[in-house]
Amino acid sequence: MATIYDIAKLCQTSAATVSYVLNGRGDERRISKATQEKILAAAEALNYRPNTNAKRLSTDSPQQLSVALYWPWRYFEQPMIAIMRAVNQVTQLLSEPLEVNIQFYQPGTLPERRDALSSQLYAGQLIAGASQSDMEFLSGSSFLTPTVLVNRTLPGYPCVTIDHRAAGRRACELIAAIRPQTVATVWEHQFHVATNARKDAFAGRWAELGLSAENSAYFCEASAESGYELGIKLVQKKLVSRAIFCNQEEIARGLLAALNEFGVAVGRDTLLLTTTAGPASLCRFTSPSLSTIDLKMQSVASEALKLCLNLISRRGDPKAHIVLQPEVAFRDSFPEPGQTN
Repeated sequence: MATIYDIAKLCQTSAATVSYVLNGRGDERRISKATQEKILAAAEALNYRPNTNAKRLSTDSPQQLSVALYWPWRYFEQPMIAIMRAVNQVTQLLSEPLEVNIQFYQPGTLPERRDALSSQLYAGQLIAGASQSDMEFLSGSSFLTPTVLVNRTLPGYPCVTIDHRAAGRRACELIAAIRPQTVATVWEHQFHVATNARKDAFAGRWAELGLSAENSAYFCEASAESGYELGIKLVQKKLVSRAIFCNQEEIARGLLAALNEFGVAVGRDTLLLTTTAGPASLCRFTSPSLSTIDLKMQSVASEALKLCLNLISRRGDPKAHIVLQPEVAFRDSFPEPGQTN
C-alpha cells in the first residue's frame, strides 16, 4: 500500500506538502498548481487510497471505527489496566462501535514502524511510552492520520500527559517533610523519558531544599521480583532507610513483601512511598496499604482517546497540549506528614 512518503519521494517534495494537497488544502497553503497536479498524478500512479475512517464519526456508516494504540511491550502491565478502563469509559459515550488495536513495540523501534504509522490503516493513532530516540524520529515525521502522544510532549503533536516533573518534586517534598536521617530512592534500570523527568525533578528539588540527609539510590528491574530481591539485600546488609521512594509501583510491592517477611514495620520503622499508574485497588489492599503519587493513567488515557476521536472528526485542536497533575494518596506505608509516630 502506497503512503504519502512514497508520493513525496516520487515528487521530490515533503510529506507535509503531499498531505496538504491530498486533503484539499493546497491552495490554502499556497502550493503551486503545478506541484498539486504532480502530487495528484503521482498518487494515482501509485494507486494511493486514502483512509475513509476519518469520516465515520460524522456519518451513519455501520463500519467500525478503528484506532491504533502503540504500547511498549515490556514492564508496563499495570498501566495497561488503566488504559483498558479508559477505553471502556470512552466507548460507552460513543454512538457507534470503536475498535482499539494494540500495537506492541520495543521502545526505540518506532522508526521501523514508519510504514505502519503512515499507512492510514487506522482512523487515528495513540503513541505511548516513546523513548528518546523514538521522540527524535517523531519530531522529523508527519502523518496524515491524527496522532496523539500519551505521556510525552513534542512540538507539532497533540498530546496528553501527566506532569512527571511535578510528581518527582512532590515525592521529594513529602520525604523532606518528615525530616528523615536516611533516605533511599529506587529506580528501574531501563530509564525512559518519564523516569528521567521524575528523577531529575526529585534531585533538583532536593538541592533546592538543601537537604542533608543521607540519600542512597538503588537500581533494579521494574518488577515485583526485583523489588523483593532488593528488599532482602537491604535487610541483610542493615541498609533499610527511614524513608524510601520507589519510582515504580511493581518494585514497591516486591520491596514491601520482603520488608514484611523480615519483620520490618513499614509505616513505623521505615516509610515507603511509590508512584502508581495502575488502579488504586492494587495499592489500597496491600498490607500495609501503599501510599502513592498517582500518575492518573486512566485519566490521561481517557483524555488522549477523546482528543484523538475529536481530531478524527475534525473537532479537536491539533495543537492541544493537555497536562494533568499527579495526586497523593496517603495510606499506611507513608502516613501524611505530621501523623507519623
